[in-house]
Amino acid sequence: MKNIVLIISIIIFSPFGFFAQSENHETSLDGENHFHYNHFALFSGASTLFEGNQTSFTLGADYVRYFSPESNFAVGIYTEAIFAHHTEWIFGTFLAYEITEHLWIRSGPGIEILQEEIGHTGETESKTEFLYRVGAGYVFHFGKFSIGPSVDLDFVRSSTTLVWGVNFEMGF
Repeated sequence: MKNIVLIISIIIFSPFGFFAQSENHETSLDGENHFHYNHFALFSGASTLFEGNQTSFTLGADYVRYFSPESNFAVGIYTEAIFAHHTEWIFGTFLAYEITEHLWIRSGPGIEILQEEIGHTGETESKTEFLYRVGAGYVFHFGKFSIGPSVDLDFVRSSTTLVWGVNFEMGF
């Protein structure tokens, strides 16, 4: 499993400069400059656990900081709440890369805090697990606002979760 995550990370963060447009952060169709160092996004979607064949409503938020207008790299943090049988919380950080003005990829570590039922008593205990996330998204810019779909894969122990939905973003 560790080898798979390492291989995926290397593939995602290998040099994609030949895909990037040189005017990556210049202007949108309406002529307004939409580059902002900081981006805050709200996420609404679902999380599908492959091993349990279960899909649950998911809400989240993230903050992204771009290094410079000339760089396609950014760092970010995120949090999500998965409303399954018991609410699960995810917190993490990532490194992002804009392949084009609209297409981005990201990868990074995180933790999942979940409640597990103890036997059949109905009692629960809190459990924290390490996860690794890889993902991609596409954005449509409207001045300082953006909207677009995103898809992430979370690798937790021996399970894989697909997180998919829509980001509503504001640059500042």
